[in-house]
Amino acid sequence: MLGMDLDDARQRELLEAIGCAVQSDAASQGSGGNAGVPAAGGGAGSAAGGAGQAAMAVTPPAYRPDLTIPADLHEELARLHGYDRIPERVPSAGHVGGRLPADAALRTARRALSAAGWTELLTLPFVAAEDVDALRLPDADRRRELIELVNPLSKEETALRTTMLPGMLKAVRRNVARQLTDVAVFEVGKVFLTPTADEPGAATGPGEDGFALPAEPLIGGLVACGRFRQDRVGEPGRDADVYDLLGAVDALRSALGRAPVDTRATDEAPYHPGRAARLSLAGVDVGVVGELHPRVIDALELPARTLAGELRLDRLCARGIQPPPLATPSPLPAVRVDVAVIVDEGVAAADVADAVRAGAGAHLAAAWLFDEFRGHQVGQGNKSLAYRLRLESAERQLTDDDAAAAIDGVERVVAQRLGGSLRR
Repeated sequence: MLGMDLDDARQRELLEAIGCAVQSDAASQGSGGNAGVPAAGGGAGSAAGGAGQAAMAVTPPAYRPDLTIPADLHEELARLHGYDRIPERVPSAGHVGGRLPADAALRTARRALSAAGWTELLTLPFVAAEDVDALRLPDADRRRELIELVNPLSKEETALRTTMLPGMLKAVRRNVARQLTDVAVFEVGKVFLTPTADEPGAATGPGEDGFALPAEPLIGGLVACGRFRQDRVGEPGRDADVYDLLGAVDALRSALGRAPVDTRATDEAPYHPGRAARLSLAGVDVGVVGELHPRVIDALELPARTLAGELRLDRLCARGIQPPPLATPSPLPAVRVDVAVIVDEGVAAADVADAVRAGAGAHLAAAWLFDEFRGHQVGQGNKSLAYRLRLESAERQLTDDDAAAAIDGVERVVAQRLGGSLRR
């Protein structure tokens, strides 16, 4: 009880010093017992609670009516022995609570978007059928299957949202109407979709009222319009474009420790054909970003070239934060090589990038697109995509022969996969 052990002799010495009569428990039982308080050890040890020590029968003096239970004797032993001689021990409180990995990743995602210049919104998860109609979605689109509320908050918005865009676009329209024309906002929330085999609802069977519970994926919505960067001294501003949305996606995935996402052109509603991209990570769909279709913009009375996107945060954050492994930089100078690939206009830039990386060889450290060209120099119906390659080796200094081998490898893979060639 005291957090220390006192032997029987020391306990007897201290208790007798204050006038107590002390007998071993066996002796007191043999002599018919000793009237007074119970044994200080409670019958399971010494007065100090030491394991393996004999119990004692203690009779306090008549002038100590405060000694009535074993705990009183323990306190006296501590006082007489000296509080300063009791060893200090910090109690262990254990670890209670904490964020789940997915929750910590979601918090990091919010901070990454805010740090990239985006402002967070919070809108209600209710929509009207007219809001979804304005997006010009196909009849077979899953987002048209609205889940009606039994007791809606308003007679206009009577269904749960199936996309983040209606509420966000209304908020943007209100800001623009009040002369706040430069907007870059994001929102994190759930959408409510009819369950499918690939994405079931919260329950595997129908609910009590005979309907299946909806699927509730966690979505991150993005909307931007107007100026994304204001004029500065020596640096003119510019309007928001689709690359700002892709930059936000890149900032988010980098904060979560994910690999760069693959982008593929898409013409799906409600986006402008040729100005939108479907995003995937390791073959898993994680969202879409792009410029809204002009008819959608007109229907919702939004500024021209308004941009939007939706990200599957439930998939991006599912495994928590995974910092990428640190790579040791090469102590030797890198070699930079530029290659311009000529391919058919219909070939996706992502396919060209994959071919370039595959052909550049084992010394490739990084590759990025820095120019795009169309004109009679590359032929009718073709385009030229220029990539800059950085070649490194930690074992030896690379030479012109290594650069030439990388160029030849790119040319070979581009020809095999895409039927393209290099622009010489």
